[in-house]
Amino acid sequence: MATAKKDRLDSRALAQQYGYVNALINSNAELKKLFSQAYGTATSGQWTAPKFQAALQNTQWYKTHSDQWRKTEALRLADPKTFTDSVTAAAADAKRLAASMGATITDQQAADLGKVFYQSNYNQSQQQQALAAYVGVASDQTPGGAYGQALKSIQDYGSAMGIQKNTSWYESAAKSVAVGLSTPEDWQGDIKNEAKSLYVPFAARIDQGATVKDMASSYINQMAQTLELDPNSINMQDPSIQKALKGTVDQKTGLPVAQPLWDFDQATKQDPRWQQTKNANQLATDTAMNVLQSFGFQG
Repeated sequence: MATAKKDRLDSRALAQQYGYVNALINSNAELKKLFSQAYGTATSGQWTAPKFQAALQNTQWYKTHSDQWRKTEALRLADPKTFTDSVTAAAADAKRLAASMGATITDQQAADLGKVFYQSNYNQSQQQQALAAYVGVASDQTPGGAYGQALKSIQDYGSAMGIQKNTSWYESAAKSVAVGLSTPEDWQGDIKNEAKSLYVPFAARIDQGATVKDMASSYINQMAQTLELDPNSINMQDPSIQKALKGTVDQKTGLPVAQPLWDFDQATKQDPRWQQTKNANQLATDTAMNVLQSFGFQG
């Protein structure tokens, strides 16, 4: 009988074993009903601690809340100040993490997220996932943090490789990096492979680290010289530049080859803009003089 009496449930033992206070029990109808059944006047001393524990673990309240949540909820009711201080600290951490990711959140959102992070004991990966919805949403601000850095890095690489992607593709890629699901190198690798399949004559050089912009510079400078243009005004997506970079298949070897620079220059002179250049006008004058001279006329 002494052993049985020792196993009987009393309010002091309940509070010590589970850390719950009356406020916690009374905060939930299901818990209040269970406690009344286990420790009510009519059943006083009838339930053992193991029996109560089994019944508690079978409640919806227990099944739908984590151990961390149950502990922090008990703390919230028993010691509101300590709970509030902990949530405030978690909110500050949430705001710092958001800034480092490039996410924009208000103080209220930080407070709400901080409470969730604290009560659910989120690790950094889980916190990043929760903040994903706020990454890059402030259209009136320059993208910052990991998101902004990734966005610029991937966009710059895409531009240097002559690959055109829409804005949403770049934003999605940068967001993936910001929340820790990928790295800028992952996306740059995709761009690199696409460039190799598009600009086949230069695939080997791309593998060696060269950019399509590097290879395009010779054609751009030649076009600028021939058409008497500022090289900075010529875009790598110019149809003539694209044709030169993509090249043709050598009929003898069957291998892809880039357009020779001399051939590119001749093709550029078929551009209507060539007729407006000083060189074209001079060539026309020289040609006319040669024709006249061949008929015996002297200039």
